Amino acid sequence: MQNLMQDLDWYELHPHPNARPRQPGEHDPENDPIYSLLFNGTQTCFAVLDAARVPNLVEQLEQSELEHRCLFVGQAEDDLNEVAPWLVRLEPENRFTENLLTDGPNPAPWHLWGYEPGVFVQSSLSFDEVWRHLRKFTQAPDQRGQNFFVRFWDPDFILTYLKRPEAPETPLIRSLFRPLIIDHFIAFNVFDEVVRVSFHADRRDWKVPPTPSFDTHLVDLIGTELANRRTARNFARDYPAILDDVPMAEIRDRIANARSISRRIGIDGQGMLGTFILLDVVYAPEFWRGQDFGHYWKTNKLEPNARFKAYLDVLKAELAKQVPDFKAWW
Repeated sequence: MQNLMQDLDWYELHPHPNARPRQPGEHDPENDPIYSLLFNGTQTCFAVLDAARVPNLVEQLEQSELEHRCLFVGQAEDDLNEVAPWLVRLEPENRFTENLLTDGPNPAPWHLWGYEPGVFVQSSLSFDEVWRHLRKFTQAPDQRGQNFFVRFWDPDFILTYLKRPEAPETPLIRSLFRPLIIDHFIAFNVFDEVVRVSFHADRRDWKVPPTPSFDTHLVDLIGTELANRRTARNFARDYPAILDDVPMAEIRDRIANARSISRRIGIDGQGMLGTFILLDVVYAPEFWRGQDFGHYWKTNKLEPNARFKAYLDVLKAELAKQVPDFKAWW
């Protein structure tokens, strides 16, 4: 959480390490840290939720009795509403709100926290005003004028984007988080990052760009971190017997280190890079430090990707001698 503590010109990132989801059966909004974070003032709390992540989100919203509306319009809404972002006005005593903020060791399908369903916005404006503002940012042009979907409702994307030092001055961020429209922005994810972004509305030289353009260069810079986060989720899901007791943030850091090591020694082919990371993080941590690997790597003169593939063949043969029934996963 420490790396989120930045004072970035016109906004601040405030980590909330003690905020945690409700557990099934709990219902004490006055003392719940997440409730106090979301419903702590005169502003209304809205959620922007991702139907692509939450099973049956549209049906759940229709049954919730909460005001809600898809951020896509026209043909895009007709074609994509089941995977689209939805704006919802939350009420603390509503059952859907309770389920949205609930998680546990064995969560029910309607407990939504674990899906990392979206982000939260606090505003003093009406539902329609917030909707009209946010829907403008579902797509934005890049520097060449080509439109892209901008997943600002994805906690990983927006938190990673905001942490870049150049983010505050990008047209997208200056337009999206316009003062007097968005008062606070709150996001959380499975890496125990729960962050409230506070915006300074009194900045006199505030200038809203005429076009909220999308900085593809900046997105390229955060692409590797986003890939590490996605891989960490996949590893935690696919290898629970090995990684069940390892914090998600540590899995992510191991993946980042393995990616860095592999690229440093020249392994950058998509299949070989993924295999190196999986071997290092899951099956044989820091295998590349071993004498056998070091000797093989120095004496073999093949191109690095081919050299690693040849090493895997040698490793498979050696393991097959030791364990006759061994079948390599690579």
